[in-house]
Amino acid sequence: MTRSKKLRGKKRRMRNPEFFIPKGHYCYGYRPDGKWVHPCPFLRFDKTKHHQESGICEAFKLRDADNYGLLWDWVKECDVNDEYDEDFFN
Repeated sequence: MTRSKKLRGKKRRMRNPEFFIPKGHYCYGYRPDGKWVHPCPFLRFDKTKHHQESGICEAFKLRDADNYGLLWDWVKECDVNDEYDEDFFN
């Protein structure tokens, strides 16, 4: 695979970040059997910061240090795919 194909894939992914963000109120998703599966690919942690200021959302340029957020605790701040299936929890 050439370098240009790899870069095109990354650009394509960044055009529609909503597709890759898990549903629910957290930066991770669940499988139908209830097991924790996929974290948000845009969530990063800055190890040079205090653990409650270390969360970074690369898709929307949000940082815990700037917004007093809860990304460090894997809680979404982007409000994308924020709904959840009520039948899943019953």
